[in-house]
Amino acid sequence: MRFTIFTTGLVAAIMSETVYGASCVRSQAVWGIVGYAINAQGVDDVPKVCGDLWSNLRRFHDCIGVGVPSCEKRGNNELVWNFSNGSGCNMGMVESTWWEATQNRYGAIKCEIQY
Repeated sequence: MRFTIFTTGLVAAIMSETVYGASCVRSQAVWGIVGYAINAQGVDDVPKVCGDLWSNLRRFHDCIGVGVPSCEKRGNNELVWNFSNGSGCNMGMVESTWWEATQNRYGAIKCEIQY
């Protein structure tokens, strides 16, 4: 009986936690330029997080030359961050920027190359 009550309580606690997802896609390099598309759900203060993302991206000299920048709220607290850069701005730098700006509160990102 105890096991059932404990298990039921544990399952209810786990299911009540909000789980956020974040993703990162990098386009294949064309003429040395790559594009990044990062999406995250459940972002409570999108303008602040966007500011933190741009600020943290500047830590990397290879990521300073941002082209076509956008970071905005879409739908119900969805953050959409897009930009292009030279191929020297690598996926690890973008993943580090995300972690520094969010501490993965909205999920960790692992950038994948889109072919």
